[in-house]
Amino acid sequence: MSNRPVVMSAAEAAQRIPAGAGVAVPGNNFRMAPETILAAIERRFLDTGSPGGMTLYYPMMIEATRGTAGVPGTGLNRFAHAGLLRRVVGGSFSRAPGHELNAAVHADQLEAYNIPMGTLVGLFRAAARREEGMLTATGLETFVDPRHGGGRLNARTTSDLAENVTFRGQEQLYYPTPRIDVAIIRASLADERGNVSFENHAFTLGALHTALAAKNAGGQVFVEVDAIVAAGSLDPRKVVIPGHVVTGIIRAELSAMPGGSDMVAATHAPEWSFTGERRAPARRVALEVTPRTVIARRALRAVPDGAVVNLGAGLPMYDISVAAQGEGATADTYRFSIEQGPFGGWPEAGGVAANPDAILDIPDVFDYYTGGGIDVSILSFAEIDADGSVNVSRFGKMMPGCGGFVDITQNARHLVFCGVLAAGGEVVIEDGRVVVRKPGKFSKFVTRLQQLTFNALAKRNRAESITYITERAVFMRGPAGLIMTEIAPGVDLQRDVLDQIPFPVTVSPNLMQMDPALFRAPASSPAPVSAPTLTS
Repeated sequence: MSNRPVVMSAAEAAQRIPAGAGVAVPGNNFRMAPETILAAIERRFLDTGSPGGMTLYYPMMIEATRGTAGVPGTGLNRFAHAGLLRRVVGGSFSRAPGHELNAAVHADQLEAYNIPMGTLVGLFRAAARREEGMLTATGLETFVDPRHGGGRLNARTTSDLAENVTFRGQEQLYYPTPRIDVAIIRASLADERGNVSFENHAFTLGALHTALAAKNAGGQVFVEVDAIVAAGSLDPRKVVIPGHVVTGIIRAELSAMPGGSDMVAATHAPEWSFTGERRAPARRVALEVTPRTVIARRALRAVPDGAVVNLGAGLPMYDISVAAQGEGATADTYRFSIEQGPFGGWPEAGGVAANPDAILDIPDVFDYYTGGGIDVSILSFAEIDADGSVNVSRFGKMMPGCGGFVDITQNARHLVFCGVLAAGGEVVIEDGRVVVRKPGKFSKFVTRLQQLTFNALAKRNRAESITYITERAVFMRGPAGLIMTEIAPGVDLQRDVLDQIPFPVTVSPNLMQMDPALFRAPASSPAPVSAPTLTS
């Protein structure tokens, strides 16, 4: 039987997907989105009702977006038609509650789970190795733990993906290996033998393990590419998926990124600097001093020299890099890492970094993270409780999911959580002082978290210190809960901070003022450049 892949249309690929299939799709926002194939599957289902009853697995949400809520009807939202999916298991979801896949989950249209990104990537690798299952401590004592909800997202979802077990005296979560019948992958180039390269993309996102999970189960691997080139013309060092693994090659016709280059132009660096093909020139950045940039600049003060610094989604990924450059940092000042794979360089929205030193595959990234390789992780928060535990994954109708947050927070040596103290307020920086014009409709400090994404009391945490930075004050986690250690200039302790927190907070007897320099633009800088005004 020939293993030679076939060049086919997206409609032909969609026709080959059976009902009830387990389908795995790697990708990140609009990057590596196999939009042409996803659209063809959607069209086939709407025309014929097939394939139905599928189970969808993916580590990161795929839809047209660039750090904002994105565009409905794109990416994995195409699979949200009633009957097409029986179950979805995702590492993250759309930030927009009304987008189709989120709406389907809220409407109990299908079973739905949110589990950590590293766990999903690990399960793909276990499936590629044809292992029976996977043991992991990631997620214990969080909402992923079956005792705290098991990552279930709606009333229709009643069974647990994992079970609590004890192995050699250590508590673990055991996940049976999922069956992957179909892998759908977006890449850069394929040659006539089906060898697949990702050289025009900023990362590979576990594509090889995803493909092997399907191939080694006797399934199919469909790869959407920009172009097909002559056999032997690809650099073998850039081939990620060998041709004998691939079932079909499909030329890309659609993009998950509306606006094309206009969306790319909204970022700071050119696309080719994300892939390592060429390097972008150094930028001189002056910051417009806003509450977000104050938070970012204070977070950078928590990073010791030589530390490996992970940046999470939201404010850290969008603002920290800009703040660092605005303060005159060079590429050697910080050693940034983001979960999508880039190490070094200047992280930007979408999980990319300009001028990275290295781009690792996601399974390798999470091996590094889970093994304790992160010195400092700077992350966003949506809610904080009296224990210092954090929710980022679900609040109100928003259901962004946990992504790699659980993997990271359980294993980093030092944690720095960033965000404004209250949502819906009006806070500005004037003359080096914080002015609270409106205190905020919703405090982000709450008596009860809507979802337990980071459990500050969990016994498996490795963090030696936990810091919480807002535009008005800085807190540390002490033995009995939160301790307020710094206050911003211009802020009234009682009115602007303590009255906005619905539980007692210890105020340090050595309460300090946050460094006034954080609230003023650095001297001798070029014309101001605003930090990205993106959703945190």
